[in-house]
Amino acid sequence: MRSLLFLCLLFLNFHATADVKVAVQKLNGRVTSVMQRKGTPGLAVGVVSGGKVLFAKGYGVKNLDTKAPITPKTVFQLGSVSKALSGTLVGILVHMGKLNLNTTLKNYLPHYTFGHEAITLSHVVTHTTGIPRKGFNALIESEKKTRDEIHTQIARTPLSEDPGVYDYHNAVFSLIDPIIERNLGIDFESALKTYLFDPLGMTSSSASHDALLACHDRAFPHKKAKMGHVACKSYRTGYYEVKPAGGINSNLEDMLKFLNAQLGYEPSTLNKTTLSLIHTPRTHAKDIFLRNPINKKRFKASSYGIGWRVLDYKGYKIVFHGGWLKGFINIMAFIPEKDVGIVILQNAETSAPWVITMNFLDDVLGHPETNWDTHSPAAPPANTGKKEKASKAAKPIKLPPKKPQPLKNKKVKHT
Repeated sequence: MRSLLFLCLLFLNFHATADVKVAVQKLNGRVTSVMQRKGTPGLAVGVVSGGKVLFAKGYGVKNLDTKAPITPKTVFQLGSVSKALSGTLVGILVHMGKLNLNTTLKNYLPHYTFGHEAITLSHVVTHTTGIPRKGFNALIESEKKTRDEIHTQIARTPLSEDPGVYDYHNAVFSLIDPIIERNLGIDFESALKTYLFDPLGMTSSSASHDALLACHDRAFPHKKAKMGHVACKSYRTGYYEVKPAGGINSNLEDMLKFLNAQLGYEPSTLNKTTLSLIHTPRTHAKDIFLRNPINKKRFKASSYGIGWRVLDYKGYKIVFHGGWLKGFINIMAFIPEKDVGIVILQNAETSAPWVITMNFLDDVLGHPETNWDTHSPAAPPANTGKKEKASKAAKPIKLPPKKPQPLKNKKVKHT
């Protein structure tokens, strides 16, 4: 592992810009320091720039019981980082003409009766359907409902807003799954493999619980205990029923390939048109400000694209997504203008990935030291401070007729 890190740093001297070099040279020390402070069992951390992997290293252990070390090949449950892969898949299929963002759910999923005929695929992938999320995360985490039962319940849920209003919604985002299945004739995981994993050489990525268990080199989830962290006895399976939203598994090596593609280095799979489509802000996403009010001072704007969050950070565009599920918190982020990105996978529920990521990006941008050791955007949804009750099925209703308004894109300043 030390030799791999040495080679990465040696390679760095020839291929990275000065600001990226400085940030990468500080990274190892930052990771070690934050891990010790947070008591994190294990992390996998990687950086790409210029189409190359500049840093890739495993820290800590896969399982505190076995003490087996984490490597760049160790597979993690991604949680909501899955949305970035699913949104990218949708972008590819839209570019190929196999899906259309403006097509309604009524046309894509005629076997469901949704509460508003104006809901489109665009609303689904930007969390703007108007279908309230309250109760659905608890429903998913209860692990008692199948994919189709969850989707039937979505269709029966009255709208709280007309389409176009942002409300981050795991269950609704997962409608990507049956849309692909009914319109391409293959299941979601097969579509991922055909159009994304295979073209990018992501050989260790999958989207099922069985596939995760088949991996010999996989990280175990950990939970907080009185004396630190302890390994969980099993993995949470509920998010495999909503795969596009949180049911993808991957490792650092594969995610760095995916990140390089997001920076434009795999044009045969992800061309500039597709990248622009998925990275462009499409709706305001104020949940980051609600979760941690201090972010109002740090970021000029928070938006959502297609499966990606977009921040305006002191004039720079940061594209990222965090992911949480029981026992894991992960993050992937990049600055297109600086041609650099970072992936951090963690087998515990601490804010370490967010702290390390933002410290790293500050180093790239030449910003002074900032205390990012606060609530993470990768944490559980903001409305789960109290125990959330599972959503109950309701009869569909329609809001009063209202002319649908197009989503307004908030432009992010580039310098």
